[in-house]
Amino acid sequence: MEMVRRADYARTNIVYGVDSQRNSASIAERYVEFLKSSQSMGDIVAKLPESYLKGDVISLPGMKVYFCGAGSVGQAASKPGVGLVVIDEIDTHKETKVDGSTVHLFAQRGKATVSGKILGFSKPTIQEGQIWQLVTTGSGHRDFVPCKHCGHFQFLKMSQVRYQHLRDKFGDLDLAKVIQGAEYECESCGGMHQESDKKEMLANGEVRATNYLEKGEGDAKEKVPGWLPKRMSFYHNDLYALWENSRWGNLAVEKHAAGREPVKLKGFLQDRLGEAWAEGGSRRVRLSDVRDMCGEYRRGTVPKKPLLCGVFADTQDDSWKAVKVGYSAEGDIMVADWGSFLTWKNFLSWARAGIEHEGVKYSVRCNLTDEGGHRTYEVRKNCSKLAPIFNPSKGIGGMQVRQRGGDLLRWSKSRVFKTTQEGMRLVKVLHYDDDSYRRLLYRTLILDRNQVDEEGVEVEQFGKLTFPVDALRDDEFLLELCREYQIKKAGKWAWEHEPGNDFGDAVKMSVIGRDVWCRSAVRD
Repeated sequence: MEMVRRADYARTNIVYGVDSQRNSASIAERYVEFLKSSQSMGDIVAKLPESYLKGDVISLPGMKVYFCGAGSVGQAASKPGVGLVVIDEIDTHKETKVDGSTVHLFAQRGKATVSGKILGFSKPTIQEGQIWQLVTTGSGHRDFVPCKHCGHFQFLKMSQVRYQHLRDKFGDLDLAKVIQGAEYECESCGGMHQESDKKEMLANGEVRATNYLEKGEGDAKEKVPGWLPKRMSFYHNDLYALWENSRWGNLAVEKHAAGREPVKLKGFLQDRLGEAWAEGGSRRVRLSDVRDMCGEYRRGTVPKKPLLCGVFADTQDDSWKAVKVGYSAEGDIMVADWGSFLTWKNFLSWARAGIEHEGVKYSVRCNLTDEGGHRTYEVRKNCSKLAPIFNPSKGIGGMQVRQRGGDLLRWSKSRVFKTTQEGMRLVKVLHYDDDSYRRLLYRTLILDRNQVDEEGVEVEQFGKLTFPVDALRDDEFLLELCREYQIKKAGKWAWEHEPGNDFGDAVKMSVIGRDVWCRSAVRD
């Protein structure tokens, strides 16, 4: 709306920064359609030559709007007379080697006049991300709404949504009741608010800054602005939303599901609550940790009837290292077997042998195979012949995840062959957030597998990871689950690994496989 207002009442050149130049023309096209539909600008735009409204520079009476890829110094070169800069989805932008952050790039290159504005917005990703750093050093405005019982103004927090009492006759959370019956508890008087109260709460609400500092002592103590001059910032989340799938009950159900599958908590925090993910550190996995996870079952078998069996392979320059697993109804990942194979044929023969439970053979029905560093097209070709059971996969991290909107898992179609002369066949490749699944494997499933709460009660987890008792005689296999670890670099936690973590990667892919194929099959 601000860009339409500028075009109508306060004409000035505008720069609109997107993640890459290839997306700029399509966003410019949507802007033009929006102008055409507005009451004030529709007739004016209709009289302009078509050439004025094409490409990534839109020419309007008395002003130009430049759509450019924010990560490139060349694309973001200085434009004259700019009074407004809009930076779309800041956290998906690459930081340039020369200018650093997108905001710094625009500010240093004079993108806004003294009386102009720089406006940025984005879903947060991590606490070190651009948008979170900007918001937390700004005014931190939030929507405050009044309690209908005591009148106390407060901003909405997920921690105040009450639903834990809505259970079925077996004592389990009744998700249908939660969706309809979740309530919000006032942080001051404890009064309860129903979903039907939300609209009136918003109508009587106020937007207030929150980033204040307390200075002075005793009666002289006062709150002073703690934000950088002229930096106004705003938080928003779906607790305020009025659409059907964002009822407090819907969010409670999503939180419950994310809590049982911790890797999804990151997405829930970012997408629904508008909060950045805080990456914490943990100690390194020891051999004794994984030896303690070896269960009372033999190699080639699983202790519970599997809902689904899968095989997961890490690709080396000269071989494949793989594990076979069964998934239980409770979400357990039961490793049944492991092996190294010099040929794809031998790997398939081993995979087709399946897994045994109580004398019954269960066939492998799902697979992920790492694309590897130098064998990408070989893996794609092999998997395409066995699709949809066999699938290539590739881990991504950092900026790549943020550019994809923070998605933990995403399928894409890629070429099977390196050159068009060989063929144009496509295969589905699964891209996954590598750091999130490292965290789920090494921290949640291994280090925190016996975690207890403040009262000494074991924290409920979505399934356990186990290995056959035979693994106790193969320390080299178990050691490959001890070679990825976290270290702190420049104040940030990062993952490192030593050579020989290939079986660890294969087990990690089996954890991903549970999310891909078993999420709807396992009972809640």
